[in-house]
Amino acid sequence: MTMVRHCAHCDQEFEAHVLTCSDCGRPLPEPRPEGMAPPPPPPPHAAPVDTFEGEAAPLPGEFEPETAREAGRLLGEAGIALRMEVTPRAGVRIAVPAARFEAARALLEKADLMEPVDSADPVAVTGGPCPACGTHVRPGVTDCPDCGLSLGGDAPLVCSRCGTELDPPFEPCPKCAPE
Repeated sequence: MTMVRHCAHCDQEFEAHVLTCSDCGRPLPEPRPEGMAPPPPPPPHAAPVDTFEGEAAPLPGEFEPETAREAGRLLGEAGIALRMEVTPRAGVRIAVPAARFEAARALLEKADLMEPVDSADPVAVTGGPCPACGTHVRPGVTDCPDCGLSLGGDAPLVCSRCGTELDPPFEPCPKCAPE
């Protein structure tokens, strides 16, 4: 039995060892037995999906797998490209093209799949979940320790024990650190 790979975009078949289509450059799916029908094309009523041109923007927080699946379906139906990444905590992070971030956020907020983003004080001032990855961040921390997102550079750093404002170069707290 001979195995082949099929490019759905160009409708061409290639030998099993070929990994990318020589016509369009797209990666080829896993090989299948020759003569077996290629997978069906997407339904004609499906909206065309954006491609990531430019920077990807992560949506705030992590999604539960079922919620991520529903979010992906809604974004796809709206023609918004997305990338999903499973996190070490088994949550799912979703990124969309930066140009479509506001539309994606509004769509998922309307569907109650995402909490509305509060535009009040930045997380660096109030503490709370990182808007990109959901990691809890203490007040005064200006960069998320997990994903590195800048959380508002004007917030002063404070001691996590007593709340005393710390001055650069951020040595131990003068009030509660042992001398």
